[in-house]
Amino acid sequence: MDQVSLKGSQVLGLRYDLLGAKLNSFLNALRIGQTYDLRSRAFWALTGPGARGRWAKDLSRPDEIFSGEFISRYLLTNPPIISDIESKFVYAQKKGPFKNTSQLADVIARDSIIAVQERMEVISFPWEDPLKCKDDFALLFTNTVDLSKKAYNEIDRFHSTLSLYSGRPVGVHVRRGDIIRHPVTMRGAWRGMYQPDEVIFATLKRLSEKGNQAIIFCNDEEFVSRATKKFNGLIVKNEKFKDTVETNILIDLMDIYKMSACEYIIGSGVSAFSAVARNIGNSKLIRFENALSSQELNLACEDATLRVLSGDSTFLCEGDMLQTINFLLGYYLDTNNAHCFSQLTAVSKVRGLDISPYIDSLSKHKNYAIILDAYDGIKT
Repeated sequence: MDQVSLKGSQVLGLRYDLLGAKLNSFLNALRIGQTYDLRSRAFWALTGPGARGRWAKDLSRPDEIFSGEFISRYLLTNPPIISDIESKFVYAQKKGPFKNTSQLADVIARDSIIAVQERMEVISFPWEDPLKCKDDFALLFTNTVDLSKKAYNEIDRFHSTLSLYSGRPVGVHVRRGDIIRHPVTMRGAWRGMYQPDEVIFATLKRLSEKGNQAIIFCNDEEFVSRATKKFNGLIVKNEKFKDTVETNILIDLMDIYKMSACEYIIGSGVSAFSAVARNIGNSKLIRFENALSSQELNLACEDATLRVLSGDSTFLCEGDMLQTINFLLGYYLDTNNAHCFSQLTAVSKVRGLDISPYIDSLSKHKNYAIILDAYDGIKT
């Protein structure tokens, strides 16, 4: 692959993590670059220290989603060591550092590199129209990003499937995978990223009652199978790519694209994966908790609590139950429900479940004082 240098003033999408955040930062960089006639690049290290990390494999074959010409023009696959050039960076964030066009012009004149790390939102500078920036961002994916032949074939196949339905489905992004199944990750306080089955099923029930259809985007096949059986007729099957590929990157890209083509998206609201889909589709992303009425959410949480207290065997795994407890602790703290909070801490203590990371993550909550009674010495 041809390698583009970092000489001269330009805009760099700079993320070290997964496809959603990486794509969002790059499209922001590309939008800024096209608006102000600057070269745009995406940090996509295949070699060197930037290629480190347990996610490297899923990003190691950009040719499975992009054309060769696009990779040569835009991706820094063998970039310089970032620490060697970081002194040249000026970070473009949603708020700052540019207050006016003169400040931006000064940065360009100093031959600096505008580094973009925004993982979820569309950046607009104070003097720009945010709605136009969102329009431009969305158009870039269609008009500028050149995909691989396999990716375009998958897009065509997806639209053929959509043509069988009367309207566009709603995209439902459900986070499971490593946050419930990895022995280390499942201990993290992923509050906001994870929702219990009861909350998701209540959301699907409401969609069904409204006459919508839905596509579930989730990398946990056991959960998808359970939801599909429960809501037969509501769920549009998410056909996965079946041709020969070495990584999951094309599957991930297609899920982002499919979500972007949905009428709107329901998700956690804290995932770059669904956020970039919203931005590409210039559509709407609704949090699960906001897709339900307060009464519906409360009933779903009561049902989830009963499942925990009864020791129900329908949890996908121990991590699924732990993250359900984590979610409920946050919900009951939000609603100042000391009784249910204490029930969850008590049953966790009896079963020898370590929920201290979840409790600790709540320490700055305005209602944290209720833990003094409800926590009941579980940290000892």
